[in-house]
Formats: sequence, C-alpha cells, structure tokens
Amino acid sequence: MRLTDAQRRVVEASGHALVSACPGAGKTRVLSCKAAHILDSDPEHRICAVTFTRDAAAELKDRIVAQAGNPKGRLIVGTFHSIALAQVKRVHLRRKRLLNPGEFKVLVLRAMSACNVGPDIQVEDAMEAIEEYKSAVNPTIRHDEYGDVFRAYQSILDREGLVDFADIILLAVMGMEGGTVAPLRATHLLIDEAQDMDEVQYAWVRCHGNAGAKITLVGDDDQSIYGWRHAMGYEGLMRFKSHFGAEQIVLAHNFRSDKDIIHHSALLISHNRERVPKDFICTSDRQGLVELKSHATEAEQASAVADLAADGEWAVLSRTNRKLDLVELALLARGIPYLRLGGSSLWDRDVASVYLAFLSSLADDNASGLGALLHWIGLPERLIRHIQADMPMGDALDAVRNAIGKDRAFRQAARLTGQLRQMVSQWRDLLEHGRASLVCSGVALTLESFVPRERRQLLERAASVMSSLNGSLKQRMAFVRQAGKKRKNQDGQPACTLLTMHASKGLEFDNVSVIGCVEGVILHLDSPLDEERRLMYVAMTRARHRLVLHRYLYEGDEQVNVPPSRFLDEAGVRPGLHRRPE
Repeated sequence: MRLTDAQRRVVEASGHALVSACPGAGKTRVLSCKAAHILDSDPEHRICAVTFTRDAAAELKDRIVAQAGNPKGRLIVGTFHSIALAQVKRVHLRRKRLLNPGEFKVLVLRAMSACNVGPDIQVEDAMEAIEEYKSAVNPTIRHDEYGDVFRAYQSILDREGLVDFADIILLAVMGMEGGTVAPLRATHLLIDEAQDMDEVQYAWVRCHGNAGAKITLVGDDDQSIYGWRHAMGYEGLMRFKSHFGAEQIVLAHNFRSDKDIIHHSALLISHNRERVPKDFICTSDRQGLVELKSHATEAEQASAVADLAADGEWAVLSRTNRKLDLVELALLARGIPYLRLGGSSLWDRDVASVYLAFLSSLADDNASGLGALLHWIGLPERLIRHIQADMPMGDALDAVRNAIGKDRAFRQAARLTGQLRQMVSQWRDLLEHGRASLVCSGVALTLESFVPRERRQLLERAASVMSSLNGSLKQRMAFVRQAGKKRKNQDGQPACTLLTMHASKGLEFDNVSVIGCVEGVILHLDSPLDEERRLMYVAMTRARHRLVLHRYLYEGDEQVNVPPSRFLDEAGVRPGLHRRPE
C-alpha cells in the first residue's frame, strides 16, 4: 500500500516532528518506514525507537528490520524503562539493587508502620501517592500523612541501597542534566504513543533533543486515557511542539473503521476542547453499523450480548472488569468460547471463587476449600486454623464448630457451619449417584443468605451455569476454569474477547459491543469528563464494521431507573439501527 501524502511528510521530515495519528492511521507502518528512510539516507544515522510495552517494542523492531534490513549497532528499540536502565546501570546501580515489583507493597507497608499513619490510610492509596510523586521531576511533597509515607519510603530505599522501578528514568534525566550519564548516541528519537508520557519521561526525551537528536513524537491526544497514571496527554504534546518548534502533521486517514463508526466517534470527541483538530478521512467503502440497544436489566444486557457473540468475531468492552462478570456467565451458559483479557475472571475472585473452592472440597471430601469460605464470612484465622486441608469435610466443620463454642461474636459462622454439617453427607451421596446439578444448586441456596445482597445475583448465575453443565463436579469445575482461555472455537473462528475499555487500546475487532452505557458507569463519576469521553472514543474506534452500544434501564433490587450515558447523545446515537444521513 502506498503512503498517503501526510504519511510521506512524516517519513521525510528532517527536523523535529509532532505526528497526531487518528485511530487506524497506520502509525506503526509510518514509524517503520521513517526509521528505514533515516537509516538508508546516511550511514552515520542512529535511531532509538521508544514504546511503552515490550510487545510493542518487539513488533516495531521486527517491522523496522523488515524494511531496513539489520542495521547492526545503529538501532535501539525498547521501552522507556529498559533503555533508561541500560543508561544508568554502570553509574547508579553499581552498589545498589533494583527493587523487585513484588517488594514495592512490602516497603510501603513498612513506611506506613514507621509513620504510624491513621487507619483511614490504605496501602493502595499510599502506593498511588508514591507513584504520583515519582511521575514528576521536582515534586512538591505535601506535609500530610501521604507525604510522610513517601519520605519514609525513600529513607528505606536509601538506607538499604535500593532503587525502585520508578526511579530509573529520573536517575537517567538527572544524570544527563548533571553530566554523569551520557545521552544515547542517537541522531534520531522516535517515540510511539507519546500522549502517554508523564513528566519524567518527557524530560528524558527533552534531554536527548537538547543534546542534538531529532525527535519524532507519534501519538493521539484524543486517545490519552491514562491521566490517572499521570500521562501528560495534550499538554505534553503541545509543550514539545513549543519547546522544539516541531512541525505538526496530522494523519487523518482511518484505514480501520467503516463510515458510520468514524462519523459517530468523531461527533463524540468533538465535544472536547483541548485537542488537536482533525478532519477524519474514511478509506472504507462500507457504511458500517452503529446501534444502540436498550435492556431492562444488566442480566438481560448480558444475555443479549452473548446472543450476538455467537456469530462472528466479537469483543465486549466495559468500563470496569467486574462489569464483564455477567457476560462471562452468559457466554458459558451458551457454550460460546471466550477469552478474558487483562483482569481476573469472576471464577478467580469474590463469591464465585469461594463457591468453586467449596465445591472442590466437596468433590474431594477434604477441607482445602473450606477455609476460604469461613474467612469470607468473617471467621478469624485463630478459629480457621483448627482445620487441616486433608481432613474430611464433616470432621473439619465439627472442629470449627467446637472452636467457636458459645462465642456470640460468631453466631452467623456457627449457623452456617451447622447447616453445612447437616448437608455435607447428603451432597456427597448425591454426587456418588451422579446428581452434580442438584449439589451445585443446593450449595448456592445454602450460601445465599450469607452473601451480600449486591452479589447474590452473581452467585445465582454462577450456580445456574454449573448446574446446566454436563459431567461430574470435577469435570464442570475444570471446564469453567479453562473456559476464559480459549482463543478459538471448534470451527477455528476467533473466540469472543472480553476486556475493559482501557485494555482495548491498540486493538481492533470486526464487531464490538460496549456495555453499561449509563451515567455512573460511562462516564465514571471519579474520572474527569474529558478523559471519560476520550475513553469512550477509544472503545468506539476499536470496531471495524459493527458497533453496538448497550444500556440498561433499571439496576438493583429496587429497580432504580438509570439514565443513559450523556455520551450517547453527544455521539448522535439513537435506539435501533443507525445510519449516517446522506
């Protein structure tokens, strides 16, 4: 395929360039063509191409090598962290050790303990505060409990000769500015997904530009969805343009989506004010389909989404991972293979995980999964430790009941263990006679009164799926645990992909369902309006041919009416099949 005029301008630009690439603009191809052009034009040219993930770096390197051959010693491709680590290793890490990712939380807990922080400070919040400080070159440390935890955390790192992952790029920046770390020997820097840079990463790029490297930033301010990770977005791109006097080039051709999808997503994103203007150009001859489907409840929404996914390549996108749970159950109930990307499956957590663990213990007649259930209903470890994993379940329940005794604080747990003790022998007998479906339903009914109201529907549907499957209890559990990992169905067609809107960035699918298009979900109340709009734009532009936006009318046991997301109106989407007016 020939380059467009705008793509050719990017490839041939000799100075600093800011490239605004719309979804489906072929930016990876443009970057690889530009790299090949730079390497071919002068044997003295050296390139450093930077991405945000190892997979993206590997893909970009492969495409550059395919275009330019193997330019030995003249090409570096990697992530910000991997490249900066190579820079600072000899200078800053000679006597220090790089912190393992798993150690971060442990050290934050130690810092919190050293500061005697109040009970309202959660470790996750403290970790987020530390990451926020480390995303800035010269952060202002607040005089509050979070600031105290940050200082204590840094003190532990310094005292024990540790460097954490977030420090790597900052050490490279400080070293380059102070003359102790050499900038890369690169004549040209190519930065992909530049809208996602934080302040420290931008400073690293700026250091190389100030040292003489010609910089090309490729990104899309309309797809800046990581403000919560301190990405600079539009502001960072404009700062680069101003500082270096960069030429701005817009890649407006969309080679991915059909006309309607581009039209409605463009209407939506036009409501953001701080953005690079773009006149989107569709290269597809197809009109495409954009639909809005309304359902009474989330459960009905999940059923409708699963019915659609039975035919063709589909992705189901949601604002949060938990919102995919009901869809996963609906797919399972229909025997539709699916792949759940990113977040954990519902079977790995919460009430469904506890339910499966108990069924596993029941199938094996041991107590290996009983502890999870008892912990989940609030029984302390000092009482749970009276059971051993290899105990028969009846004996284990007796041991727990004896340990509880007449302690009034654990009356609920005593009641449940009593009920379970009465039922275990009956359930075991049913299993021996091939009545696994009755056991799956009976266990759920027994547990239901101990489950918070908002999670009961999930337990009921998990039990419904388990009851509808064939085979022994062990075979059913093995099936559901593997179900979310199937990439293709028996006919070789792609499985339905379940993922969050954030995780969908960079991906594309023939057909896309976006669920939960209601206020309070999309847009999320804890996120800035403009960023939520960009996130919806990203979700819509994942679709090649068909985009279905789903909303539900009522939620909760009280059936409270839920208003539709304001983004539906902004995108000009109305109920039913929608075509762009001629």
